[in-house]
Amino acid sequence: MFYSRLKVNFFSSPIDVQSYKQHFIYDNRYSTYSALLNVIKSQNVKLAEEIHENKIPRAFLFSNFIFPNLRGRKFKFHLYITSSYNEIFSALLKGFSKLDAISINNQFLFKANLQIERYDIANIDSFTFLSPFILRDKKGKTTESEDSFSNLIKEQIKRVANALYENNKLKEKIDDFDIVLNTSGFKKKLFVIKNTTCRAWSATSPNDTIKFEGKSKDLVKAIALYYGIGDKTNFGFGMLGLPKSD
Repeated sequence: MFYSRLKVNFFSSPIDVQSYKQHFIYDNRYSTYSALLNVIKSQNVKLAEEIHENKIPRAFLFSNFIFPNLRGRKFKFHLYITSSYNEIFSALLKGFSKLDAISINNQFLFKANLQIERYDIANIDSFTFLSPFILRDKKGKTTESEDSFSNLIKEQIKRVANALYENNKLKEKIDDFDIVLNTSGFKKKLFVIKNTTCRAWSATSPNDTIKFEGKSKDLVKAIALYYGIGDKTNFGFGMLGLPKSD
């Protein structure tokens, strides 16, 4: 079973690197969503409108901006994007291939290059957290503690899988599976998305992982990687990554 994602490499020359990383990039989830929607719109106006009107559930995922190197006056960073919808993935790929930069909250991020990464996930057991995630219980309340994370993630994936099956996007129902979190803990942070405050959780360490076990684990992996974990995934929440490659 294969998983594909786009890696967009950027470069910039901010005055204050740490502030740029911690505040501008980290706190502009909706602005980043809007920028990606504009990339799609440049290729397909109707498709972008359908996404914005939420007619295409969990249309795409994007990661945190990842900064492997903060040295020098001009530094590089990257963003991962994926979608289970071929039309959306293609629009993002074509749109970015024609752009030199994107604007997020009136600040330009200059594109260095674009890559398509493809992985056979059958032999990959654990995944990292590439963005914060938002979990809610059955009553719709945001969770306040880490105690029920495994169960809440499991129930959310089941809900997504059932919806996909009912809409004929999934050919089979998932069987029972388990989730194993290998982490030293999660950090709670508040985000403002369209004037609404959302409570999200971030991995404490980039080495923290989530593992899927059981009969349906390969199918569960694909659902989690393409559709994300938790809520508000279109706005930069719930994206998983692959250890040692991010």
